[in-house]
Amino acid sequence: MKRLLLTTALLAGCSKTANIDPFDPLEEAVVPTWIQNEIAGQENACDSLDTIPPQAKVATGFFAGNFQWDGNDDLVGNEFWLLFPDAELAATGFVACTVVWDVVGTRVDAAGAADYSLELSGSVDTNQTDCLDDAVGTPVYVGDENFSVVYDIVEQSNGTANVFFQSGTLLGRGEANNQGLTWVSERDCKIF
Repeated sequence: MKRLLLTTALLAGCSKTANIDPFDPLEEAVVPTWIQNEIAGQENACDSLDTIPPQAKVATGFFAGNFQWDGNDDLVGNEFWLLFPDAELAATGFVACTVVWDVVGTRVDAAGAADYSLELSGSVDTNQTDCLDDAVGTPVYVGDENFSVVYDIVEQSNGTANVFFQSGTLLGRGEANNQGLTWVSERDCKIF
């Protein structure tokens, strides 16, 4: 996984948010080490689920975000879709890979019970995305090349944070502080 980099260059005082500049084409997007550790051992979680049809080609996926505050209420960063194929999908040539989106956004007042909301826009970074097209030549991210979304953030006193869609559905868990926000979702099964 060429793009699934582990990093030891972490911000001072921030154990989980790596320095990032998604607009510098020479700087690679970094999935923070703690996210790698969090999903380790779960890469094949979808392989034997009863809800997956027999003979289906499936990848276990995780979504993640790594954002850095850039000024007062602005942020820059990346979102990731980490995909790990089962044996049937791997036999087609699909290998573990990462879709990378470059993200910009702003922290705004939350409409609900969250501590604040993030208004985000993202675009697939085709230079850093290393996922192959599916069996019929379609990029795995087709339809999601660009997005705009609002996440609600609930911070805990211990520095952890929960990231929700505005519908109230939990997207992921991670850490938020004055340096940035990182999070990772539970596993998601993608049938090809």
